Amino acid sequence: AGAARDGAAAEIALPALAAERRVTRHLGREAGAWVFERRVGFSRPALLRALETGPLVDGVERLKGVFRTGPEHWALVQLVDGRASVAESSWRRDSRVEVLLRPGATPDWPAWDALWGTVTGVATPG
Repeated sequence: AGAARDGAAAEIALPALAAERRVTRHLGREAGAWVFERRVGFSRPALLRALETGPLVDGVERLKGVFRTGPEHWALVQLVDGRASVAESSWRRDSRVEVLLRPGATPDWPAWDALWGTVTGVATPG
């Protein structure tokens, strides 16, 4: 479920995460993108820990996302070559992330959904 043929996209709603996941495939590469409702907050330390030590990142070529980490705080998080970086970001209407896998890497999008569930904080109003 959630697989896409080359050049096509498959979308799935993830109510438990207050998010949507979109999966694409192009030239033998898989990519997953998540958009989270604005009310969802993320734990910056937990997010960085998961991205730097989690087994899912082995197949990642690049990850780029903007995450709401406080009532009025957003962080730009990037992962390249297994190294995560974080910088402050300006206001965004939501949190979103895209994961591009290395050629030939096997996607496990439900495992990524579970990872996002472990790094989200308490949903907040607004």
